[in-house]
Amino acid sequence: MPTLHFPKHEKKIEVTSGSNLFKCLRHNQLPVQSACGGMGTCGKCRVKYLQDSPSTTPSERVHLGPDDVNKGIRLACMHAVDNDLALELFDLDMSTNAKEQLHAELDVALDPGVTKVFLKMEPASRHDQRPDTERVSSALGGRRLRWSKTVNPRRSGRARSGTPRSR
Repeated sequence: MPTLHFPKHEKKIEVTSGSNLFKCLRHNQLPVQSACGGMGTCGKCRVKYLQDSPSTTPSERVHLGPDDVNKGIRLACMHAVDNDLALELFDLDMSTNAKEQLHAELDVALDPGVTKVFLKMEPASRHDQRPDTERVSSALGGRRLRWSKTVNPRRSGRARSGTPRSR
C-alpha cells in the first residue's frame, strides 16, 4: 500500500493503490479545498508534490500557470496514488468550504431547495401542441412547478426555436 507523507502536518497515511488523491485526502479529513467536489472543474484542490511530480492533465493546464506547474503543484482530483508520495497541503480558504464547515458544525443537512432532474421528452409535434410548461410538468409526473416570471408559455415556442420576439 502506498504511503502519503505530509511533513508540514507531521502525518503519514496508507492508502489503497490506484485510489484518487483527492478522495484519499477527504477520507482522512486532511485540508483540501474544493468547490466542485473533486470533478476537476474548479482548480481549488491544489497540492504540492515535494518530489517526482506527475505530468499535468489537460484540466490542470487550464487551472495552473507555468510557475505552479514548475513548483510541483497539481490538482489532487486529477491524480491516482500508485506509489509513496511526499506532499504539501495548502491552508483552506474559509469561503470555499463554508457550506461544508457549516454542515459539520451544525450536523444538519443543508438543502439548497433546488433539485436537478434529467428529462427525456419527445419534441413538440402537431399531435401534442401543449405549451412547454405543461409538457415538462407532465413529464415530471404531474408535479406542480413554480416557473420564474421569465418563462412565458405563449413565447416558449419562439424561445425554443431561437426566433426573436417582435416588438
